[in-house]
Amino acid sequence: MARKSVSILTAGLIAGGFVLTTATSVVRAATVGTGLCQSTVADSTNVTVTVDSNGDCVVYFKNTGTTTWTVPTGVASVDVLAVAGGGGGGGAFDTVGAGGGGAGGMLESSAFAVTPGAAVTVTVGAGGAGGVGITNAAGPAGSNGGNSVFDTLIAVGGGGGGGRGTWGLNGGSGGGGGGRTNTMIGGTGTAGQGNSGGTTGGAFYGGSGGGGKSAAGNGSTGTSGAAGGAGAQSSIDTVATVYAAGGAGGAAGSAAHGSNGAANTGNGGTGSSCNSGCGRTGGTGGSGVVVIRYVPYVAPTTTTAPSTTTTSSTTSTTTTTVAPSTTATQTTLTPVVTTTLQPVTTAAATTTTAPPTRSTSPVASAPVTSAAQSPAVVTTTTTTTTTTVPPTTTVPPDPITEGVTDESGDAPEPEDDEAIILIDGKATSVKTSVSAGVVQVELENGIRVGFSGLTATDTVLTVGTDGVLTLSRSDYLRVVASGFLPGSRFGVVMFSDPVKVADGTAGTTGDIDAKFRIPELLEPGRHTLQVNGLDASNKIVSVSAAVDVTGEGSSPLGRAVLIVIALALIVAVALPTTLRRRRAS
Repeated sequence: MARKSVSILTAGLIAGGFVLTTATSVVRAATVGTGLCQSTVADSTNVTVTVDSNGDCVVYFKNTGTTTWTVPTGVASVDVLAVAGGGGGGGAFDTVGAGGGGAGGMLESSAFAVTPGAAVTVTVGAGGAGGVGITNAAGPAGSNGGNSVFDTLIAVGGGGGGGRGTWGLNGGSGGGGGGRTNTMIGGTGTAGQGNSGGTTGGAFYGGSGGGGKSAAGNGSTGTSGAAGGAGAQSSIDTVATVYAAGGAGGAAGSAAHGSNGAANTGNGGTGSSCNSGCGRTGGTGGSGVVVIRYVPYVAPTTTTAPSTTTTSSTTSTTTTTVAPSTTATQTTLTPVVTTTLQPVTTAAATTTTAPPTRSTSPVASAPVTSAAQSPAVVTTTTTTTTTTVPPTTTVPPDPITEGVTDESGDAPEPEDDEAIILIDGKATSVKTSVSAGVVQVELENGIRVGFSGLTATDTVLTVGTDGVLTLSRSDYLRVVASGFLPGSRFGVVMFSDPVKVADGTAGTTGDIDAKFRIPELLEPGRHTLQVNGLDASNKIVSVSAAVDVTGEGSSPLGRAVLIVIALALIVAVALPTTLRRRRAS
């Protein structure tokens, strides 16, 4: 069970003096929710659980700071809403309006994989402090809000609003530009999480609005402060709450502190307003929130064995025939005794009794012969064989590091000046652009990817007129990208036979910068270079472009020497050379 110790200092009076003693109490993990929606957290402060009308469990984390949530039994995936803390509004001084704070980044992820029993880190970001406006001093920008985190999902804190004469800061959504001079630029937002702040259009204007989840902040066009960008609702929540709205800019010519963003919304604080000679402080950004939705686990009523059991029976029959047996009965002559009683004569004086006469005659009983047929004896033996087949575990390939194919299972084959984008297996083609030796691709979802070739001394190679990089196996390839999910994995693969050439983790702002050597076993010819990662919605995004790999070095002298040698061989052998380009298949 997770727990943390808290030391408490107590004072005791001993002999007229004080002595400090230390007592230790233990804060144990707490259970939140009831029934099927019960789960465990390290700290239950401001953690609530509701049951939606469809039976889903919804857990709200509203306390700023970090705790852990133990995944309940049987739960393998959850829907997550993470809203970071909003940026603070800018501070104002001397007849200007300050910029509004940018909204905290708003990130939603469906079916995010979790492990039952695992303790997942949950962080709720605090709102950024407003810029302090001091009389006779330039008003500073507001502070950025804190990030909100669920496991590897990171919502970026909102950018602070610009103060007197300062730009808005970058963040989940950018802060609005402050007043004072022309074109005070708003900060940029994080792709998939928010939008940029507004830009101030003139000197001594009001402040511009901070960016929001659904729209960029408005730029100021006069002394009035501009509105912040709109926020958004979430289907993961159970109430109609609008999250991540940008803070409004402050007005020039009036004196007012900025308003704070509402708690647990991630809204930006509003910029402060100031007239001549005053100093006013921007509003604090609203704190963030993390919401988890999942289907509760119901134990099955029947248990299915994970293995397959096959039973086979073999029956053998043995028949034994016993010859019939004969039973003979011996004839026995038994004497039969017959007694004849003679008549009795009675006289008056004398009585005479004649003795009985016994005659014996043998009586023979006929011989009896009995022959009994014995039945056949049948013996049956049954043999049963039971075979248990263990379950087979198949590990699916990892598309990020092993290559992404289209819905038909084919590898992408980009043409010159072209990149193929794959999202959820659906392919689209976009044109590439070339700038300073970098082949660039920009997606509609804000992801940007650039490819460039480098020599061993980091000299940038020139891109051909066909818009395709040409480099040798002794050169290096550099991939620079932005807009991916912060902290997520990425991979770089080369086709035709997929070969992983690089992988790693995107930075905290979703940036990638990888430099790697061309694989030595790669054959010369045309290949497909593919960069794979996760966007803000946790979907796999793949960007593929063509590159040409040669067998010679990329320096002009090296190429010239090899060309001379090749020409000499052609003259000597007088055979035509067929140039082949190996294409991804």
